[in-house]
Amino acid sequence: MPLFIFFSLFFLISTATQCIHETFDFSSLASPEGAVVSTSVGTITLNPCGTLALESKFCDFQDMGIQRSCGESPDWTTGQDGSVTLTLNDGDACIPRMGAPRSIYSAVITFKCDAGAGKGAPVPSSSFPPARCMDTQTVFTFIWPTSVVCRGGISFGTVMLIIIIVLTFAYFSGGFTFKKLRKGTTGMESIPNIDFWRRLPGLVWHGILFAFSCGKNLPSQSYRAI
Repeated sequence: MPLFIFFSLFFLISTATQCIHETFDFSSLASPEGAVVSTSVGTITLNPCGTLALESKFCDFQDMGIQRSCGESPDWTTGQDGSVTLTLNDGDACIPRMGAPRSIYSAVITFKCDAGAGKGAPVPSSSFPPARCMDTQTVFTFIWPTSVVCRGGISFGTVMLIIIIVLTFAYFSGGFTFKKLRKGTTGMESIPNIDFWRRLPGLVWHGILFAFSCGKNLPSQSYRAI
């Protein structure tokens, strides 16, 4: 059971680093391949959590056979209508055509609540540029209807947190009651796996010393140098 608690804590730490913005968890919309959108300027790949395996982590597309970034610096904002907007700046420079001035690609993705859309999919907005790098129109705008930004209900992370709290409470209360009634223990001796919890601070300290010394600073003879 102590291992369960450690894994639970690890899960909480990992979920804290998920793609959560404006209290919404966008990790369900993320994938290494990203969301592929067909537009007037070609196929564009988007990922709101920045885990694309291509040149850009958030937005990229093919420009004359070259994979280009259409935004790398994320900026999240919330609209008065409850929508959440992801603005991606600092993309690659466009290739000027027909004398168009040099400019930088960027992208704007507006997530709108649609309870029946599930994850949904991005679509080009009505203001999407008809061609890339023409008349400095290098901002690619998308609308992404999704249930992810619908307020109300309980998120997956909240459900898991509730489960972890309930199971942890059941572990300590059940173990405490069992040892007290069946083994006649009193005080702290009734805590389940009390010997493990007493050793835990020392084990953590040993692990810290071992890690920061790269295995050279051994806290006891029970370890062997790397």
